[in-house]
Amino acid sequence: MNHYTDREWLEQKYWGEELSTYQLAALCNVTKNTISNWMKRYGIARRVFSEANKIVMKHYKAKAWLKQRYSEEELSTHQLATLCNVDKNTIRKWMDKHNITRRSLSEANKIISNRPEIKNGNRERAKEKWANPEYRKRQSEGHKKYDNQPGTKKIRRERAKQLWQNPEYIKKSLKALEKKPTNPEKVFDDMTPEIVRYTGNRAWWRKLDDGKNHNPDFKVTGQYKVIEIFGDYWHKGEDPQELIDLYALAGIECLIFWEHEVYEKPQQVMERTHNFIESRI
Repeated sequence: MNHYTDREWLEQKYWGEELSTYQLAALCNVTKNTISNWMKRYGIARRVFSEANKIVMKHYKAKAWLKQRYSEEELSTHQLATLCNVDKNTIRKWMDKHNITRRSLSEANKIISNRPEIKNGNRERAKEKWANPEYRKRQSEGHKKYDNQPGTKKIRRERAKQLWQNPEYIKKSLKALEKKPTNPEKVFDDMTPEIVRYTGNRAWWRKLDDGKNHNPDFKVTGQYKVIEIFGDYWHKGEDPQELIDLYALAGIECLIFWEHEVYEKPQQVMERTHNFIESRI
């Protein structure tokens, strides 16, 4: 049921609890005009401008109201200012007057970034960026440049020492190391023999000629052969042959399947995997 279509509820919220049409609209996830139209339909009298201003002023001047909205509901000073139709410096002044501690910039950013609409938007933008080979290349070059600066290793070493003294950090770090297979990796793992074991959980590393340590998704037991599953999104635009050649320089054979192949051509994937296992150089 839409609460705003209930006359008794609408009167109670507007006159009894002194909520504004703006607040009612936000509460019901509709526009302010929708609230106004239903009030007009029921003949519910509206406050005059001076009365509305007094109620709004009473809200942000009240310590309990201000603390609940800011600390418990985690509204920003900007949102409170918009809600009360005042400048955000006015909100800050009353917060200081009531000794309500304001969030630091990092705390405020954390709250904003954890909001679903922001979090999902950031995730999609990050995916788009990292799908671009040029972007990945620029990021890699930037990290290398920073790594080569004098004192960088010392700074990182000291920072790591401090972090690993924190039990909570140790717990989170160890949990993060428990990497689990992706869906296409699970499907592939189920269809292949036991000799093909999952190593994407950082169980098998090799340093290749690009100077990086590589952790393949799967390793053929007893043979220098690895199998990688390329996600259609994350590896878009990549040439699998480049990685195959890189492994070959280290004396390791590599077989690569795309995600869509695992899903759409399981029989061909199984046949190629068996041929790969049984082949000899």
